[in-house]
Amino acid sequence: MEERMMFLDIPQMDVFTEDYSSVFSVIENAAKKENGLLELRSSWEILFSAYDDDPREIPDIPEVANWIRKSVSAGVPWLYLLWQEKEPDSSLILFVIICCGEISEDPPGVYIDREQFRQFVDQNFANLEAFVSRYDMPEDLVGQTANDAVECILETLFGKRDDDGAEENGQASVDAEEESGQAFGGAEETGGRQRSDRASRRTASGSMDEADRAALRNKQTAEAIRRLTALEGMYLLNPNIKKYFSEGRLYYSYLTGGGYIGSIDTISYDKRYEAIVKKFEAETSALVYHAVEHRNTLSLFFVSPSISQWEREQPQKEGVLAQVFDLDTGESRQGYIKLDVLQGAFYRRDSRVYSDPGTDRSPDEGLDPQDVEIIRRLNILKKQGMTSDLDVIDLYQRRREICLSRLEMVFGYPVGVILRSSQAEKYEKLIVQMKEQFSLTPYFAMVTNLDEFRVMAVLFLSPDPDDWEEERDALGDKEPYAVVLDFEHMSLDVKRIEYTFCNGGPVYLPD
Repeated sequence: MEERMMFLDIPQMDVFTEDYSSVFSVIENAAKKENGLLELRSSWEILFSAYDDDPREIPDIPEVANWIRKSVSAGVPWLYLLWQEKEPDSSLILFVIICCGEISEDPPGVYIDREQFRQFVDQNFANLEAFVSRYDMPEDLVGQTANDAVECILETLFGKRDDDGAEENGQASVDAEEESGQAFGGAEETGGRQRSDRASRRTASGSMDEADRAALRNKQTAEAIRRLTALEGMYLLNPNIKKYFSEGRLYYSYLTGGGYIGSIDTISYDKRYEAIVKKFEAETSALVYHAVEHRNTLSLFFVSPSISQWEREQPQKEGVLAQVFDLDTGESRQGYIKLDVLQGAFYRRDSRVYSDPGTDRSPDEGLDPQDVEIIRRLNILKKQGMTSDLDVIDLYQRRREICLSRLEMVFGYPVGVILRSSQAEKYEKLIVQMKEQFSLTPYFAMVTNLDEFRVMAVLFLSPDPDDWEEERDALGDKEPYAVVLDFEHMSLDVKRIEYTFCNGGPVYLPD
């Protein structure tokens, strides 16, 4: 049999909920391809990477052991799927130990219950019959694969072949066992509960030889290129990113020029970023194919080593799955980020990490109605064309700090820029005074410093919720209500204004 291996990583939520859909979905997808199910034969190793930091061995983690035991009654044809490796920490052997055995510390060893083992084999052969029937698989091939798996189990656990072989009904004979159960191992080197560098919890980085590792990396690279091609179509991403990646060079996206220029550069340009990528890939065996800088974060787009996760990782217009690192704390979290493109480079639309790519619930969580309304209006400005490397919505939501756009002449050209109000103390004080004088809640300001105009218009939220819909509609028409301060004439008024955009910032130009 040609040796090959596929790593299937079981999500922690599947473990908790006794969900086997990730297993069956891989089988279903393989069945759609010619010879797809034949390629699955004796190729699987099962990972539980969510427990990599857990000091316990897999058999000692109750929910994982429970998931494994119940997978047999759920109908998973393990004897056909699992890789036949004669090692006590392979999935095939580990599953038998969990389903049929008991681990003893004194004396050290694994004790297999004869009756439980026969029940395990019986149920597995029943699963195989259903598998053959459902997918019209060749009975002789499936049967031989299962018999080989049973032989592998017997040789590994009992140090011998079953001389009688597998009987016609698929039962394996374990007649050499003692009545109380056959002890497997004893000393560490004979296969007891080993605690070596090769842990029972198999991870991609610690369970493959060089050939396997290279084969997996080739598959990940091909998948990454497919995803970059998809991103080009969805977002008009710079095609050089894919070109450079195919040549072995990883690039990342970032904004420069005050947030108005989209740029890409090799990840080695910033040694911090290069170190983050190397560590992430070493710890997870994932392949990073692009990264996005946003404020104090770096988001990594990756292809995991578990093919079963690739469907979940596919990029979407609504969001892309990423590992998001906080550069200040070193912490990271995984989730979907919302993106847009500027001059071929990615930038994040906000600082949120979403659990689902299609949801917009997160920005409103835990906010009072007034805050929700302000965020709606800031989103209107963004949809109209407001862009910045500042996350205007996040600044308001987390710190209640508003931003302002400033228009002024630079070398004879009008230039717009978006600032935090705390960066412009003079205007911040004026905004506070307006709030107190008019009992209105400001959410954005526009400052114009030109020879002919020196004005500031502050967009606000009325205290009466009955007025909010009218104000929101006016903003949608680019004719919002604002408190306008004219510095030339020292006048203050509340009126409707019109605005346009310059360099991504909304700007007010009086008539």
